[in-house]
Amino acid sequence: WDIGDTEAQKEEVRTLFGELLGGGVSSRDVAVLPSCSFAMSVAAHNLRGAMRARPAGRRRVLVLEDQNPSNVMQWQALCDDEGGELLALPRPADGDWASALVAQVDSGSVAVAALPPCHWCDGAVVDLAVVGAACSARGVPLVVDATQWLGAAAPLEPARIGACFVACSVHKWLLGPYGACLCYAEPSFWRALA
Repeated sequence: WDIGDTEAQKEEVRTLFGELLGGGVSSRDVAVLPSCSFAMSVAAHNLRGAMRARPAGRRRVLVLEDQNPSNVMQWQALCDDEGGELLALPRPADGDWASALVAQVDSGSVAVAALPPCHWCDGAVVDLAVVGAACSARGVPLVVDATQWLGAAAPLEPARIGACFVACSVHKWLLGPYGACLCYAEPSFWRALA
């Protein structure tokens, strides 16, 4: 009845998650959290300044319509707290999520983009490299819920797509137990805490 050295195991899991994300993510960039919704709450809390920096009318948080609630409810709360608006982008008729998302980001009214790499209802792929480039050009933080992606598809490479947070519940394609999530945070968010 020995569960082993849990600190060593946690470090190994964080290292493996970094490798799965790709792009040189180190275990130091990864936190172990209880759920993806918790990770998104951490991201929302850390991005309050991004909302406050925008003038009224330009404080939208961009999500996909019918997106998984684990990456929506925290943003609703942030919008309520900071005088923002949640923008749930409807499914584009041509199926091109990236172009529709870029158009919204380019409008200048988006303060935060909280997106998945694929829609959880039908698996439609969102080209986060294209969307991330638009976000970077406009100074819009990109937060990614990768629960439906990691372990089943290509590495996301957070720096390449411009993501400041990438969270993934381990109970899906990572084949882990319920009650755990791994979350990458861009070093600028934790470096001051070290």
